[in-house]
Amino acid sequence: MNDDQPPSSYLKYLPAIFSQDPYLGQFLRPFEDVLTAFNQLLAEVDRYFSPALTDPEFLPWLASWLALAI
Repeated sequence: MNDDQPPSSYLKYLPAIFSQDPYLGQFLRPFEDVLTAFNQLLAEVDRYFSPALTDPEFLPWLASWLALAI
């Protein structure tokens, strides 16, 4: 494991006994990185379905999936 990275912040959600193990903090780090990126994607997914927020080049593609004409 890479010791340069800080331990995962997910340790605060576990019982205190687990925060004493330095390996566990490094083990959880990749999971935190992946899930954080996924949460950011989910936080912005609504902009793809709101015409006022969606990029103009995305709208024709979305309309084709919904069988709509723009």
